[in-house]
Amino acid sequence: MEQQKMADVHGAVEKAMAGAMKSTSKNVGIKACKLDEAYLDLELIRNDNRTELIEILDRWPGSKCLVLDAALGGRLNHVVVEGARLLREHGVTTFRELRGDDLGGFEDEPAHIVYLVRALPELMRPIAQQVKGLVRSGFTTDEKRLHIVLLPRRTFVCSKILETEMVLPFLDITELCVDFIALEKDVLSLEIDSSFAEIKLSGDPKSLDTAALAYIKLENLFGRARTIRSLGPAGRAVAERIARYRRKAQISAKKERGDYAPASQRIFGSKPPPSSPQSDWPEKSHIDSVVFFDRECDLITPMITPLTYEGLIDELFPGGIKNAAVKLSEAIVNSDEKKKSSSKQNVSLALNSNDSLFTEIRNLNIERLGQHLGERAKQIRGQYDSFRNNKDASITQIHEFVKQIPGLTQKYKSLQTHINIVEQLKATTDGSYFRERWNFERSILEGELVYDSLEERIAKSEPLLQVLRLLCLQALAQGGVRGITKFDALRRALLHSYGFELLGTLHQLEITHLFTKRKDVLSSAMGGVSSISNVIASSGLATDNSSFATLRKHLKLIVDDVDPQNPQDIAYVSSGYAPLSVRIIQLTAMHGNSWRAISNVLSHLSGPALQYNQTDYTLEELDTLYRNKSLKFFIDPETCRAPLNTPTLVGGSNTIDDELLLAATSIPADNPSNQVIPSLPPPPTNDMLLALQADQDNVKSPHIPADESQKPLQIVYFLGGITYAEIAAIRFIAKQPNFPFRLLIATTGIINGSSLIKSLIFPITNKLKRPDSPADESSSLPPPMSGGRVAVGTLGAFVSSSL
Repeated sequence: MEQQKMADVHGAVEKAMAGAMKSTSKNVGIKACKLDEAYLDLELIRNDNRTELIEILDRWPGSKCLVLDAALGGRLNHVVVEGARLLREHGVTTFRELRGDDLGGFEDEPAHIVYLVRALPELMRPIAQQVKGLVRSGFTTDEKRLHIVLLPRRTFVCSKILETEMVLPFLDITELCVDFIALEKDVLSLEIDSSFAEIKLSGDPKSLDTAALAYIKLENLFGRARTIRSLGPAGRAVAERIARYRRKAQISAKKERGDYAPASQRIFGSKPPPSSPQSDWPEKSHIDSVVFFDRECDLITPMITPLTYEGLIDELFPGGIKNAAVKLSEAIVNSDEKKKSSSKQNVSLALNSNDSLFTEIRNLNIERLGQHLGERAKQIRGQYDSFRNNKDASITQIHEFVKQIPGLTQKYKSLQTHINIVEQLKATTDGSYFRERWNFERSILEGELVYDSLEERIAKSEPLLQVLRLLCLQALAQGGVRGITKFDALRRALLHSYGFELLGTLHQLEITHLFTKRKDVLSSAMGGVSSISNVIASSGLATDNSSFATLRKHLKLIVDDVDPQNPQDIAYVSSGYAPLSVRIIQLTAMHGNSWRAISNVLSHLSGPALQYNQTDYTLEELDTLYRNKSLKFFIDPETCRAPLNTPTLVGGSNTIDDELLLAATSIPADNPSNQVIPSLPPPPTNDMLLALQADQDNVKSPHIPADESQKPLQIVYFLGGITYAEIAAIRFIAKQPNFPFRLLIATTGIINGSSLIKSLIFPITNKLKRPDSPADESSSLPPPMSGGRVAVGTLGAFVSSSL
């Protein structure tokens, strides 16, 4: 009788497990990651964004229809984590997606219509057409009922378009300053898809302004960084903006206090406080240093095919990862759907640290995934089997196991999903096409000239983005295409194979230095094009004296012996190539957190390198220093600084003499002052890097705290985008016990090679194109995966995931 009861109990437990598994398979949605264990209290950023949105909605009483820019749906998941429920509590009764020129009708007409969109000119015209339709229908009255909320800032261009369309009088325009989105505990993103193109191509300062203001908000919450370092033109531009914005804010604050008023008008006889670094930087900070890294300084890494799990998902699945989520076939996400071959629905799957298994495998090399998933499957199966085999389990043991059922079923569901994804990825990565492409990229990185093979790919009309990535990689690795004849031949072949509409794109790739012709020393000396360089290019001989060749040698960017099962170097992210950007961060951090560590290769990187301690200068001094455009490299004043005379307040005539400014390591050749520059130590040898690679014995330096939480925090800010391979490499070095910093990643957006090139495509419609002409395939590789190219995180995903 007792055995029968126990059997009934076991049967009930099995039914509970089956029910939990079934309910879990239906619960697929996008949820923002938890930020409990973040280095900084990133919930403050999330709460600040949410509060500002709610305050804007509460300005307009009554019911509201929220018209969303489709690309903002996924971003809202990271702002309003409560979902649509919270918005409904604040008057939003209807959700619409900005699509077409007609908003459609309403069953119950709302009191207000609110457009929540990005500040993009191309979105203003459809809004204008919808507003005109609403005006004709009599929706508007004397009281403004139509509102536009622009993210992240209101721009003059958007207002001008609305004025040109003659709808501005009917609209109330405001801005929602949602800057950083906490995609992960260690990743902050502005989610600007085309930041590189805006910065380098159109010269639009909007991205730089947004990046600077976002960082200022970060410092206002967590304190100001002691050390500022930047690399590249965009890095310097953002650092300069930060200093000047703070200076303007300081001047405004002093004017409000009466500090700048004449003596007879000062409030209560107040006097200007003495200007000193200590008075400008009084608060304690949680941030030790920040590095502003310009994407232009490392354009090669995005062109390389990543081999980490997260990087391959972004690379191979249509649409990639957007807002920390990916669009997948329902048959992949829900195991039950695999039996339904007719199911072609796509669902959004969140990829963040809420999934403990994904946290474990996201940065692993594809060759390591199978073994790791097998180990996790054995663990879960062992827990199930131990219960089933324990026929003498007590009621208490059964009760404890029942408590574990939801967690076990969730782990099993996650395991099954990731196994299905890995199967799809392996079907591509194990193929001959993928391996041949990897070898092709490796040959380019090692300095070989593969022009003939590239021309063959062009003649075959292989997918356009794949071809452009390889062309850009070849040009970047060699410092440009060698020989004007070869450069023109490649461009001509592209136009013949893909059509004249590619002409604008080739021009924009050249402007952004992705696909350019090389200026040979011999050609420059002769004042014309060297026939020798053309012969070298056509023969396939590589002289290998480009800037990248120097960087490859001195920074050891190519690593031959990579063990994906037990990686010892960041080169594991692509099975042989160490991302240049991360290698720079690694070396400088390990050797004094200074550009001195790589002073021998700085001249081979694009743009100026700046470094200074904020706390050693007043905001007024920094503003003056940045006005000296000739300085390319600010040295840490602790080791090299001439005394600075304190300038007068704004309006004074005193200026700082150039010789009293921060010392610079390099002065332009046309510098008329010929000022004496303090010399740097001799450039480090390769022994520095070899010692860094050999230091894997867990022996901590005396100055590095044993407790990771006690390490200082450094923010690495990528301007122009960061790849998932670089994110994995940064996490790898941060985990090393001998690495002196905790690293927080900030970026204008997450990119890959294809998305970077797509942002530079010049749209020209060819209406004469034959139907059988090669199409522009956006996926970088042809994996056997189905599913439409639907934007992840749309309005429907946002609403349905939260109801």
